[in-house]
Amino acid sequence: MDNYKIGFIGMGNMAQAILFGMLDKGIVSEKNIYAHDVLAATLDKVVGKTGINPLASNPEVVKTCDMIFLAVKPNYCKDVLVEVGEVLVDKALLSFVSGWSFEDIREFTADSMRLLVVQPNTPFMVGAGMTNFAKTTSFTKEELEMAKKIFGTQGLVEVVPDELLMFCGTSSAAVPAFAYTFIEALADASVEDGIPRDLAYKLCAAAVMGAGKMVLESGLHPGILKDQVTSPGGSTIRGIHALEKGGFRGTAMDAVKAANDRWRK
Repeated sequence: MDNYKIGFIGMGNMAQAILFGMLDKGIVSEKNIYAHDVLAATLDKVVGKTGINPLASNPEVVKTCDMIFLAVKPNYCKDVLVEVGEVLVDKALLSFVSGWSFEDIREFTADSMRLLVVQPNTPFMVGAGMTNFAKTTSFTKEELEMAKKIFGTQGLVEVVPDELLMFCGTSSAAVPAFAYTFIEALADASVEDGIPRDLAYKLCAAAVMGAGKMVLESGLHPGILKDQVTSPGGSTIRGIHALEKGGFRGTAMDAVKAANDRWRK
């Protein structure tokens, strides 16, 4: 696939993270990557940094490339699909537009277009992403392998049932925001006890990151890992008691359920 061309419609932060990972791992050469963004300054900055090819319009991206990454804001998605839908003849379209399903996108595109809907999360930008692929896809085997290779450069990839895609998106894409809030609260308490704020953020963030890695790599239940660091009469179990007394588990569950309410039909 030496001459395989990849295009980006939209060059925001997530698209840039995908692009940088792709180039860093040598999956596709910059000479075979094309992009358009309505913000010329953003596109110019990326082109200057990477050497990819800028194009003047979205239809030009579609006509030039074999696989197109749809990376626009949800409220602009319909207009963009109307603009390029009929040009997507025998093309592969990979969309990570939040809230737009396989069926939603197909309504505006050529019948011969092949489609994959994915949901990356913001930790993708630092190589610790969790990207969900919708199970329903019309990608060829080779195109699907290419997509997995691209997203696998910056984290984990999971294929999930279509009906769970948005809910899985909450678990991977909204949960980081919940974790940031948790880290901030932990750091605030650390500051209250005299630890400088920068150090408090570093300590608490590293601890949360390490805890997640322990769950993923050990294969142990989180409860077992928690028990391993709670000594009888120790400080950790006292902290756990305070969390339970404050309704921590129920509040965390409520946060996920509230975020998922957006997707309930």
